[in-house]
Amino acid sequence: MIVNVNGITGSINRYPGTIEEEVYQNVRILAATERLSVPLDRGLGIDADFIDAPVDRAMQMISQQIMEAVARSEPRAEIRGVDLNAGNIQQLIDGNYTVSLIVRVKDV
Repeated sequence: MIVNVNGITGSINRYPGTIEEEVYQNVRILAATERLSVPLDRGLGIDADFIDAPVDRAMQMISQQIMEAVARSEPRAEIRGVDLNAGNIQQLIDGNYTVSLIVRVKDV
């Protein structure tokens, strides 16, 4: 399944209907949370070091950070791919892109 990380709005579903829904929600939260921003779990999320990096390096850093965060905090998920999409190169340079993840839920 492809999980879109950008534009996480609304409330968190505290009672997901399925394991898959719970895992996908957890992956979205991990990928959209800046490390050190959660008071009782400072290691949750990804580093924001990629913000001022050159575009090609930033894309590598985002992919690596998301894969490490998911491996560390959501063992039921396996990231099969990370895709950064922008309408054009200027939007990518400006940081206007969407992050899509291909996620597989492992057998539990």
